[in-house]
Amino acid sequence: TKGGYQKPRNVDVNEKFVVKVQAPGGSVPILVYDETRYCEFAIHSGTPGFQEILTETRKELTWSGKKTFMKASFDESGEITIYPATAGVKAKYSW
Repeated sequence: TKGGYQKPRNVDVNEKFVVKVQAPGGSVPILVYDETRYCEFAIHSGTPGFQEILTETRKELTWSGKKTFMKASFDESGEITIYPATAGVKAKYSW
C-alpha cells in the first residue's frame, strides 16, 4: 500500500519517530517519509516550515545537501511536526 499523510502504524500519538527528508532542489517539493513509507508526503514551497526544513537539509553535506534524517511526530488532530534541529545522518538514528 502506498503511503500518505498519516501516522505510521508503529508510532503512538506525540511519539517522535525518524523521517528521511529529500530536497532535490529548484521548485521541486520536499519529500518526507518514514522507514516503512506508510507515512509519505511532499511539502511544497510556501508551506509553513518548508524553508526551515530545506535550510537544515542543505547543511547535510553527506548527500550534497539533498537528503537528511529528522525527527517528527503526529499530534492527536493528525497534524505532523517536523523538528529541523534534529537533522543528521543515518548513523545518528536507529533507521
